[in-house]
Amino acid sequence: RTGPEQLLLLPPADGPESELLKQKVSMQSFGQSQQFIAVIRLQPEQLQLVALMPTGQQLFYLQYDGEKLIQKNTSSMDIPGEEILTIMQFALWPSASISRHYRYEDGWVLDISPDKRTLATDSGELIDVRYQQETLIIENYLHNYQLKVQSLDKMGP
Repeated sequence: RTGPEQLLLLPPADGPESELLKQKVSMQSFGQSQQFIAVIRLQPEQLQLVALMPTGQQLFYLQYDGEKLIQKNTSSMDIPGEEILTIMQFALWPSASISRHYRYEDGWVLDISPDKRTLATDSGELIDVRYQQETLIIENYLHNYQLKVQSLDKMGP
């Protein structure tokens, strides 16, 4: 049997405490590198993600309330916004929430430890997240790119 290939959008209410995260994201894909700043507002009722070029120009905007996803791509680049959001959730949401949504019965194979999270299906590894101090290294094997996410700033509610 083959497992699901579409990552899940998780309910904002299941996520971390309310906070505002500012992160530097470097995306490596097929030998090309892009950098942007991601500003993520986490709240139980919704999450918002804005990606900005280092110059401050907005690339894309996402808002998700657990039901409806609003995406606005304001750049000329083809950005997999929803996928980036699902991967960030996989990396940031508490492991109990991840285990509850990515169930083995549904074809997911999870491996969660304090410094690493891996998501796979019967057909192979999809996502690999490694935690190194203030940096996340995320390998997306499904679409062949790597994200390096460095925390710049974190503010409470």
